[in-house]
Order: sequence, then C-alpha cells, then structure tokens
Amino acid sequence: LSYFNVGVAIYILQAPLSYYLIDELDVSSTNYNAYFTLVALPWSLKFILGSISDGIPIFQYRRKSWLLIGWILYILSCLCLAMFGRPSFIATAIFSFLMTCSYILADVCNDALCVERARHEQEEIKGAIQTAGYTIRAYGCIVGATLGTMLYNTATWGWGLTIAQLLALSGLIPLTNMIPSFWSLEEIATKNHITPSFKEIYWNIFETLQLKAVWYPMIFIYTYYIFQIPNGAWTNFLVEGLEFSDFELGLLTVSGALLYWVGMMVFKLFLFDSGWRNIYLFTSLVNFVFSIGQVVLILRYNKVLGIPDIVFALGDSAIMYFLWAINSMPTSIMFVMLCPEGSEGVTYALLTTIANLAWSVSFDIGTAFTSIWDVSNAALQKGDFTGVLYLTLLTSFLQLLPLSLLFILPNSRAEQRILRDSGEKSWLGGVVLLAVVVASIVITIIYNA
Repeated sequence: LSYFNVGVAIYILQAPLSYYLIDELDVSSTNYNAYFTLVALPWSLKFILGSISDGIPIFQYRRKSWLLIGWILYILSCLCLAMFGRPSFIATAIFSFLMTCSYILADVCNDALCVERARHEQEEIKGAIQTAGYTIRAYGCIVGATLGTMLYNTATWGWGLTIAQLLALSGLIPLTNMIPSFWSLEEIATKNHITPSFKEIYWNIFETLQLKAVWYPMIFIYTYYIFQIPNGAWTNFLVEGLEFSDFELGLLTVSGALLYWVGMMVFKLFLFDSGWRNIYLFTSLVNFVFSIGQVVLILRYNKVLGIPDIVFALGDSAIMYFLWAINSMPTSIMFVMLCPEGSEGVTYALLTTIANLAWSVSFDIGTAFTSIWDVSNAALQKGDFTGVLYLTLLTSFLQLLPLSLLFILPNSRAEQRILRDSGEKSWLGGVVLLAVVVASIVITIIYNA
C-alpha cells in the first residue's frame, strides 16, 4: 500500500503543476527545468534518509516509524502549499521539494523492508519481491496520473479542481488509506536487532563500494544515465508551441504511467531471466528511434500524414516510458543482491542514489543546453521551433554513447553472484565511486541554488 501511495504521489501533481507553472505563471524553459531538477534532487539523497532509517530506530522500529513520519510530513507539505491558494513559483518549488523528500523517506523504508525479505528468496528468483513492489508503485502512478488529468482540466472541460484543491486532495489520499493501515505492517526481526552506529553503517557502505561487484558495473550505470539527457524545452514546446491544454498534458502523463506499468509487467512475466546487456541494448536502440521521431512532430510532418499532435505525442511518450521501465529492473535486482545485513536501507538507497544522481546531473546538462539555442516561450509562441529541433537531435544521439561500455555490465544474476562471491575489492575503485557521488551532489546543489 505504501508503494502504491508513492506512485500516486509522484504522478498526481506532475502534469497539473507543470501546466500551472508554464501556462499560468509563464515560467521559462530554463526555470522549469531547474524546478524539475530541484524536485528530483531528493531521489539523489536517498542514502541520507536510508542511514536515518538504519541508525535511528523509534520505539524499536527502524522502518515502520520512519515510514509513518514520511507520510505525515508529505500530508502536511501538501496542505501547507494548498493554503497559498495560488502559490508562487518559489513557494511551489520549495514545498514540492519537501513533498518529494517526504514520500522518498517512506519509499526508502519500503525498499529496506523488501531487501530484508529478499534474504529469504532463493538465488534463482532473487529480486522478485522488489520487482513486485515496483510494479505496484507503477500501478499507483497510473492512478495518480489519471486523477491529476481528470480533476485538473478546467481549461478544457470548463470544470475541475483548482491547483490548491488538487494539492489538498493529494495530501488526503495517504491520510485516508495509508495511516489507518499502518498498524498492520509487520517488520521482520527488528525488535531484537542490534542497531549499528552511524560509523558502522558508513563503514559498511565504503566496504561495499570497494567490491568490484559494485564499482565495476556502476561505471556503466552512472555513465548510461548521465547521457540520458532530456530535452529541457520539450514541455514548454508542447504547451507554448503546440498549445497543449492541461488535459492533453495530463493524457501524456497517464499514457506514460500506464506503459511504465506495462513495462514492469512485461519484465516480470517474460524478461526476468533475460540477459541484462541485451535488455539495455534493445531498449536503448528503440528509445533512440522514438526520440529521433520527435523531429516529425517538431517539423509538423505529422500533419502531412494526418496524425494529430496529441496522438503522435501520446505514442512517443508511452513507448519511451515502457522502455525505461524495462531497462531499470536489471539494476534494481543487482542492487538487492549487494546489500549487507543490518545496513539494507542505506546501502540499497546509496546504490539507487548513484543512478539517480546521474539522472540529476543529466537534467542539469539539459538545462544548460537550453542556453545554446533560443527556446524561450516567446520564440515558441511565434512558431520558431529551431532550438527545440537542435536540442532533440543533440540529446538523442548522446544517448547512444554509453553503449560502448555495455561489456562492463554483468549479463545476469548468475554473473553478478559470481562477481559478488569472489569478494574482489579495490580501495581506489571505492574511493573514485564515492568521489563521483559527492561531486554529483555538489554540482547539482550549486547549479540549482
């Protein structure tokens, strides 16, 4: 249920707030991308929240108590922002950041509980519980995206909630379904668990980072995600250039969430035992084709073909979310296999943080790219899409570069298990990986300050 609520929280406000900022507050492409990066930043700080969960039990619970605190803080943040009525850009950015921190605290506890339970899984199905949890979260994304789209559509249908009312609703959802069910949550072997000190927690992390089974494949994972640079002007292009309504922007979110869930199910049912390298290669090449396909929409060739803008954009967005869902699962399974007992929360959070940090830096790069060509709202409103075209071409081709390092990634759970069980370590590898984490955090914070 907590995973489900995280999915709802991620998506219920995504399209409405995007439309609100761009259409009602006239936020530029650069500022919108900076806002998006700031809101995504807590995903890169998961390991800090994980260390709190591992090291500071409350009433003898390391997960249950902090999970409850996370949802209470999320509810309060939503209600506080709703009280502004028509919040400013700064207020929206600050409280959106706090909301993300709150549900990520709950999500870290979700992950830790799954990792603890994964210790009882057989090696050949290791990661199945985590996959199931993420599939449930993806279903929550569908529900959240649908609610946001259906309820915030005044410009299209003439009725709907205001942004303040939708913010209040997003806080009431976990209040009514998560809080009452909290007491039934079982936490495995926690009351009798000897809580490690923060020194022990972080030393265990550094020991884990020194493993070749960690730092070697993380070279590929970090490089791969840092080159998945988004087109920072795309949302502004849809709203200001193609005049997408709040409802149409919401439909893109719904289709993305739906296909993300479908991607999770496809992986779980058909690709769970497939080679990891083949998954990355196939999804990357197909994603490149659809990313380049955005040129058709930018140059308006879809009109020549008789395809409406919204139909073309829906198919393009949905397929990319479908592919992202599939290629994210091998790394999640790998992370589950590497967590030491007693520090499950912070170790899993740190490993996912490395991938998330790469995403954050890629968004920073995407923001910087919006300064190369003119992608201002004024240019888009005049029909000048040249800057968006060049950005699309640049970001699409850059996505292929990391495939040259694909040989570094283990091809299966069996290969990862052999690498893990060898116990091979490198102090230098651990230090470099840790330095990359710190540098990425610093860069992201400074760039968006």
